[in-house]
Amino acid sequence: MRSFLFLWVSLAAICTISAQESPKKQDPGDRGKISEDGKFTPTPPQDETTTPKSPEAALEELMGQSTIVPQGKGKFKLGLVEFNATSKTLAIPVRVNMVENPVEYVLVHEDGKKHESILTTTARPEHIHLACLLLGTTPLSIQNWPKDQQGIPKLNCAQVQLKWATNGPDRVVDIAELITFQNHPNTSSEYPKGPWLYSGSYFRGGGFAAQAEGSIISIIGDHAALINGLRSTRQNDEQHIPNPAALPRKGRNATLEIKLQQP
Repeated sequence: MRSFLFLWVSLAAICTISAQESPKKQDPGDRGKISEDGKFTPTPPQDETTTPKSPEAALEELMGQSTIVPQGKGKFKLGLVEFNATSKTLAIPVRVNMVENPVEYVLVHEDGKKHESILTTTARPEHIHLACLLLGTTPLSIQNWPKDQQGIPKLNCAQVQLKWATNGPDRVVDIAELITFQNHPNTSSEYPKGPWLYSGSYFRGGGFAAQAEGSIISIIGDHAALINGLRSTRQNDEQHIPNPAALPRKGRNATLEIKLQQP
């Protein structure tokens, strides 16, 4: 009997060690799909026992789960996002992620498409969205996007700047200065300044697309992102590169400031 117990315990230990050393591999197909243009769309969590929420119900649930902390003088904090109800501005902590190679985004969540973005943040996209809603902006479905930045509706205009500390005064640059072009002789090397579209992403199956994909500010056209550039070059995802002359060093912490148009 003692020998049998010893054998059983030993076998159990070997099986446990083997399971730890050889974890079950996940099928990549379960995590999402990749379109013909290379865009990855994650599969939202599925719960067969519940009915998918409507966008309105999902937003209401999201707001009910969020805690807004008053800071005084019209200032509030939502997670890592600070916003000012008087000036209609938001401040988001970011980090410089890329200073070379083609990019498709100015800002993504650190769990998003880091290999395609100039900046990353640990702030939650859903908190950024809720702050913008509280400041008076409204989402704009992709069917209603204007053709270019000149047609952005007043309530969806966003001016975005990057700010970081120096030995002197803080340096502040328009995010358009963070972007330049490569291998495109018919285009000026300067990315056009001006307003960006606060499109606001969308809800799908009860989940928030910007949160699921981590997409916040897109140079190309991405309706899952919160903010889009709408410049004429957005269709070419290979020509936009970071402008190192306008950026702090890679890995440097900074603050992204978003100013919404006054309603």
